[in-house]
Amino acid sequence: MNPPGWPGWWQSVLDWLFPPHCPGCGQVLGRRFCAACLEGLEPCRLEAPGGVEVFAAGRYRGPLRRAVLDLKHGARTASVPVLAELMQRAWRGRLPDALVPIPPEPRRRRLRGLSVPGLLAEELGGRLGVPARNDLLVPARALVSQKNLSREERRENVRGGFRTGAVGGLDLLLVDDVMTTGSTLAEAARVLRAAGAGRVQALVLAAVESG
Repeated sequence: MNPPGWPGWWQSVLDWLFPPHCPGCGQVLGRRFCAACLEGLEPCRLEAPGGVEVFAAGRYRGPLRRAVLDLKHGARTASVPVLAELMQRAWRGRLPDALVPIPPEPRRRRLRGLSVPGLLAEELGGRLGVPARNDLLVPARALVSQKNLSREERRENVRGGFRTGAVGGLDLLLVDDVMTTGSTLAEAARVLRAAGAGRVQALVLAAVESG
C-alpha cells in the first residue's frame, strides 16, 4: 500500500530527473506552453464534409505541429494534460453525453503502442466531467494510411471503416489529434448518426490548413 501523498512525491522525483518542458519549443519551464508558443495559437471553428462542426485548438503548424509529432511518434505522454487543456479552451459547444475518440487502425496501434485520440479523450473527459467511450466507435476493417492520399482517396479509404454499437439519442463529441481533409471525422459521424446518435460534433487538437 502506498503512503499518503505518494503520487505527488513520485511526480516530484520524475520532474527533477526529467524537467517538464514546453511541448512547443522544448524550453524547460513547467507543464505548460511558453508565452511565445501560445502567441501563435488561435482556436478555430471549421466544418468537415457532411456538415460536421469541428472545433480545433489551432492550426497544424509551428509549435503545435511539433507537440503533435512528439506525442504521436515520440510517445511523450506527459504533454497530454497540456494539449487537452488547449482543446478544452477551444470547445464552444454544449456538453455532449460522451466523448468518442477516433480509433486507430489496429496494426498501427500495435506498432505505436498507444492511441493518441484515446489519451486526449480520457484527459478531456476528466476535465469536462463527460465519459470517454472507446466502445462506441471501433475499426470495421484495416485501412491504408491516409498520409499520402488525395482528398478523394481519403474519402474512399475510410468509407465503411468504422462500426458502432447502441448510441440511440446520445449527443456525441468526436475527438482526434489532427484533421486534414475531415474525411475520417465525416465517416465516423455518418456511422454514428446512422446508428441513431443525436448531435455529433468534433474536437481536434490541430487542423491542417486547406489550399
